[in-house]
Amino acid sequence: MDIKSRLDIEAIVRWEQMTGRSFLHMDFSDENDMRRLLYCATVACAAEPFTFDVFEQTLQSEKIVAAEVRSLTAYSAFAAQFSRKQKIAGKSDACATQNVTIGSIAAKLIVSAGMDAHFVMHEMLVEDLPMYIEALNDKLRHEEESRRLWTFYAILPHVDGKKLKNPQKLHIFPWEAEEAARKAREELVRSEQEFRRFMNGELIDLNAVQWRKKS
Repeated sequence: MDIKSRLDIEAIVRWEQMTGRSFLHMDFSDENDMRRLLYCATVACAAEPFTFDVFEQTLQSEKIVAAEVRSLTAYSAFAAQFSRKQKIAGKSDACATQNVTIGSIAAKLIVSAGMDAHFVMHEMLVEDLPMYIEALNDKLRHEEESRRLWTFYAILPHVDGKKLKNPQKLHIFPWEAEEAARKAREELVRSEQEFRRFMNGELIDLNAVQWRKKS
C-alpha cells in the first residue's frame, strides 16, 4: 500500500481547525495531538478524503502506521534542512504571537501579498514562512511610510514647518518606536560599559593624573 504523509501548510491548517489551537503551541508529547497531526498529514496527500474515525481504524495496523510515520519522518527530515534558527522571543513578542496561527499567516500571504493559494497550501515549505512573512512586512511598512511621506508634503504648506520638521513628527509607526527604543538601550549599555572602563582605568590612567591644584 502506497501511503504518503506530508506536513505541508494545508495539513497544519487542518490540525489547527480540528483542535482549535495554534500549531505554534502544539504539545508533541501529547498522543491525541500527534494522532490528529498524523491524520492531517496523511489525508492532505490522499486522493480521496476520509474522516478521522476511519483513520483511527487504520491505526490498528502496525504496517500502515509504520508506513505513515516513515513517510512523514522522511519529509520532515528533508524540510528541516532549510530551517533557520529563530531568535528567542522576548516577553512582548511572545504575547504578540500568543493567538497567531499558521492558518492566519497563510491567509495573509494569499490575501495581502497575493501569493498563489495552491503554492502556499501545498508546495511551500513550513520553513519558508518566516522568509515570506518578513518580505510582506517590509512591503507593508514601505507602503505605510510612503503614504505618510506624501501626507507630510501635502500638509506642509499649511502648517508651521518649525513644529513639523519631518514625517515622523506627523506620525510614528510602532516599528520606528521599537527601533528608537532599541538604539536608546544600546546607547545606554555602551555608556555604562564606557563608564566601567573609565572607573577601571582602561581609558585613562587615574594614578597618572595630577590631582593637586596647580599653584
